[in-house]
Amino acid sequence: IHRAILQMLDPLDFADFLAGLGGEVAQTLRVDRIRLVLESGRDAAEPALARVGEVLHVAEPGFVADYLSGGRNVPLRAVTLRRVLPGSPLYGGDAIGSEALMRLDFGRGRLPGLLAMGAADPGHFRPTQATDLLAFFAGVFERTMRRWLACASPSRPRRATRWKPGLRICAPWTAPRRPRCAPTGRTCRGGCPSWPGTSARATG
Repeated sequence: IHRAILQMLDPLDFADFLAGLGGEVAQTLRVDRIRLVLESGRDAAEPALARVGEVLHVAEPGFVADYLSGGRNVPLRAVTLRRVLPGSPLYGGDAIGSEALMRLDFGRGRLPGLLAMGAADPGHFRPTQATDLLAFFAGVFERTMRRWLACASPSRPRRATRWKPGLRICAPWTAPRRPRCAPTGRTCRGGCPSWPGTSARATG
């Protein structure tokens, strides 16, 4: 887990971050697939999504709760270990038998996310297993995602912010009180110049 966290923190570009999740991070964790689910009202079939790889899965608002509960009226856990439900949309045609599901909180005003780890072995993830290390991994992951998403938000939203495909996301480091943008290398002032529709300016 700790080695996978270090690998996850290495990338300085969001596309590389996603590629690392599906590559060396998945290998280190000994899982066959990793999927990051972000809820959005945008069309999941937009061409921009093809450029960020298969790790990212964009879903309609409410998908995370429905997927975790399996359509039942049950409390949602932070970490869920189980066999993959029939007809799961997360893994396509891959033969995945069991999964670890980590519910993600991206902060106030943002829609929830889900990190799913799938294994071909139906017994790899079982409800009787301890989840403390996975909960720790999820905690680090969601904090990393908050930083990726922070530069994409021009201001604090009053309503739930939906991730928008096709938008660049800045690297998870900050200049003093202002995020530094990975695509431009400039300091964002009041927003991010890589986020279309904002009036933010950037300084060199």
